[in-house]
Amino acid sequence: MKRYLPSPAMAAACLALGVSLGGTGYAVTVLPKNSVGTAQLKNNAVIGTKVKNGSLRGVDFAVDELPAGAKGDTGERGEKGDKGDPGTARGWAFVKADSTVLRGSNVKAVRKINPGTYCVSFDGVDELRAGAVATARLSAAYVVTEPGGCSNPDGEDGIQVKTSSLKTSSPSAEDTGFTVVVP
Repeated sequence: MKRYLPSPAMAAACLALGVSLGGTGYAVTVLPKNSVGTAQLKNNAVIGTKVKNGSLRGVDFAVDELPAGAKGDTGERGEKGDKGDPGTARGWAFVKADSTVLRGSNVKAVRKINPGTYCVSFDGVDELRAGAVATARLSAAYVVTEPGGCSNPDGEDGIQVKTSSLKTSSPSAEDTGFTVVVP
């Protein structure tokens, strides 16, 4: 009678099966109940079919991951609030790229010095000690407050505002509208 020996592939498969069943048997007999928890799980190891329905709450999901519910009824109108304190800014201006003031308070003069450089002066404000702030939409804007930084036709010092494009890797001077506030 001829004996058949298993092929090397069959021997490897049987060995792998024995090791895997042995590991499962070890886990069942040696590990205490409920000893495997969150700390032992790898990221993304649990899938939706393994989660009990109704066991998750809204805080368990990322922002915008859950669909919005139906819109609720309009609530009752609240009481009128107290009048707010008046603003404390000493001066402010919305300025167009051509140095035209759209709106503002205590603005004396605005002039364009060079491309992307403007000089803004305010009534009753010491521009060199003002601590002004400037912003520009889709561009960068910053304030230069140093003696002789700029002066308007009346000879008074002003706040120098510089605007530059952020569209390229190296910012360059660009005429653009901006907002400047003297708190």
